[in-house]
Amino acid sequence: MWFTSKQLQTDALRRVMRRSRNWLEVEMMEILTGLMEDFELESISFCVNDLIPILSKSGFKSLRQAILKVLRDDWQLSPMTNAFPYTRYMILSDGTMVTGESKGRYDNFTRSSLPGP
Repeated sequence: MWFTSKQLQTDALRRVMRRSRNWLEVEMMEILTGLMEDFELESISFCVNDLIPILSKSGFKSLRQAILKVLRDDWQLSPMTNAFPYTRYMILSDGTMVTGESKGRYDNFTRSSLPGP
């Protein structure tokens, strides 16, 4: 008797698969989905250099190359081909999130593009 991979996947298996990712990928998913929920957005744009201070203030020091590896290799995202304006999300020293306009080569994240459970 043969089973397809879809037939074998259960909720428990999906939870195990989601939690077996590396800590950086899990933290990036939580930050991005949290921002989408807080600002009630379906998509959000980030430059790699915008993620570094947010991750470090969350208690996770990471290198730019490690973030790029998650974005390019694991999530198969590619940045915009040219610098365009986007809404930048910054975390202040007291922990509040603020927005501002910026220009750069950003990655666009949607709820469906992020790996989920």
